[in-house]
Amino acid sequence: MPQFLTASSQTPEELATHFSSFWDSFLEWGKSYLPRLVAAIVILLVGWYLVKWICRSVKKAMSRGKTDAGVTSFVNSALKICLWIVLLLVVAAQLGLQINSIIAALGAAAVAIALAVKDSLSNVASGILIIITKPFKVGDYIEIEGLEGTVYKIELMFTTLITADNKNVILPNSRVSANNVVNYTAQETRRLDLNFSIGYNDDIQQAKGILQRLIDQDPRVVRREESIIGVFSQDESGVTLALKVWCNTSDYWNLHYALEEQVKLAFDQAGITIPYPQMDVHLVP
Repeated sequence: MPQFLTASSQTPEELATHFSSFWDSFLEWGKSYLPRLVAAIVILLVGWYLVKWICRSVKKAMSRGKTDAGVTSFVNSALKICLWIVLLLVVAAQLGLQINSIIAALGAAAVAIALAVKDSLSNVASGILIIITKPFKVGDYIEIEGLEGTVYKIELMFTTLITADNKNVILPNSRVSANNVVNYTAQETRRLDLNFSIGYNDDIQQAKGILQRLIDQDPRVVRREESIIGVFSQDESGVTLALKVWCNTSDYWNLHYALEEQVKLAFDQAGITIPYPQMDVHLVP
């Protein structure tokens, strides 16, 4: 602590002398260090702008090249982190700090951090694996561990899904790569499997004819020669008919809802019953 702050017995003249000496030292330090500080601030501001510009330019270039959106997002995140590390090292050098010492300290810290955040590093490694193997891409509708949604983002550590009711589901990449992934939109076409029950007293051939007529009339049905209509099972309360048709993936749910409604209306019009489980209870006196 400066002497003029501790020596309470000093005269005002002595205190003024000490303060003047301290102030002169401060000004001398400012003259030698202030230019570095100003230069470091300028470098930081210019570098911040350049990082944004470079990342934006790379993103636009990859988009023009029709690069997968997930790859673009992943590369942009990694590039931003690397550029900021370089920028901070340049700023530290401008301030007169020893870069070699900083790098050595960062290396030691990196080892300690790696041990502490190994799960996070696992997410990063899994993110790289997802980008390379491409089990899905942005815009695909997938299912992971019972969670379904459209892939919104693939980032360094997380993959984000948007559910049908517009919720964000954020999954660690390590969970994604370690579990089975069902990609519902990877193929252009999908098979729609529906089951319909009719009573034992109803005409099976008539019911099959109705199903055939409905799929023949619907232009969304493709690969018609591969359509299947047949008896799936004979249950306690009725006969179950299976209907298996192919459609474009984008038409899957619309066709599903349409056929469910059309079959019900057509069966009602033809007098075909839809059985339901029932139990007869006999009371013994």
